[in-house]
Amino acid sequence: TSKTLYAPFRIVDSYDDPLDSTGRHVVTALNVSASGGQWIIGTTSSQPRVVDREGRTTLHHFVKGDVYVTDQSKNKGHTASVTGVAFHPLGQEICWSCSYDGSVRQWDVSGRGKTQFQKLVSQKVISKCKNEKGQRTQIVSNLSVHPNGRKIVVGTSCGSIQIWSCFGSLVSTRPLGAVYSAHGGTKPITFVNFIGDGSKIATRSDADDTVRIWNVEKMEKDSGSFNRKRSGGDGGHSPSLLLATCRGLPALNESANC
Repeated sequence: TSKTLYAPFRIVDSYDDPLDSTGRHVVTALNVSASGGQWIIGTTSSQPRVVDREGRTTLHHFVKGDVYVTDQSKNKGHTASVTGVAFHPLGQEICWSCSYDGSVRQWDVSGRGKTQFQKLVSQKVISKCKNEKGQRTQIVSNLSVHPNGRKIVVGTSCGSIQIWSCFGSLVSTRPLGAVYSAHGGTKPITFVNFIGDGSKIATRSDADDTVRIWNVEKMEKDSGSFNRKRSGGDGGHSPSLLLATCRGLPALNESANC
C-alpha cells in the first residue's frame, strides 16, 4: 500500500530570531496556555521562549543565567538545557520551567515582568531539589502543575518525585511531599503528571517498563518519609501510597497489565 506524506502546517524555528544567536536546538518540552493563545517552548538551550498561537511571533525571550553562580536562587535564569515547561492551568500570565541545572523557575509573562536586555528575568525559584541525603539534585527532568495551579510535582535524576508549593516569594527549602527511590534504587524519573483532579500522580522511568500511580494526599501527609529498611509492597512503598504499577508498554488499542 502506498503511503501519503503530508507537509507540516507550519515550522517554528528560532534560527532567524534576532534575539537568539544560539542557533537551532532540539525541542524538549512544549505547553499551551489555558486560552490557547500562547505556547511555551523548552529546548536544549537554557532559554525557553513564548510564542503566539500561530508561532510567527516570539512574545517573550527568557534570559540566560550566569554559569559561575552556583546558588540557583540568586541566578536570573537557567544555566543548562530546559527539560520541562508549563503554563498556569487557569491563566496565561504565569509559567514554569525546569532544567538540567536542578532548578524550577517561575516566570511572569503578563508583560509586567522584570526584563534585562529585552529578555525576561525569572520571577523566582520555586525549589532547590535535594535527594534523601540532603544533597543537591543535579537534574530536574520533568514537571507537572496541579489543576488548581497551587503546586508543582517534579521528577529528578536521583529517582525521586517531589511536590512543591508555588506560593510565596521565598525559595522553598522543603517539599510538601516526596517519594525517594520511586522506581527502585536511583532510577531517574523521566515523566511525571498530575491525573484528573490532582489527587494522583503518574510517573515513568526509562530505566524500567513500568508506570506507577501515587496517592498525593498520602505523599504529603507522610512529608516525604521513606524507610529503606521497610519490607513488603512494591519497592518498599505502602499500598496506600503506591496505588498501582502498570507493567509493559501496551501496543495500540491494548491495555497495560496493572
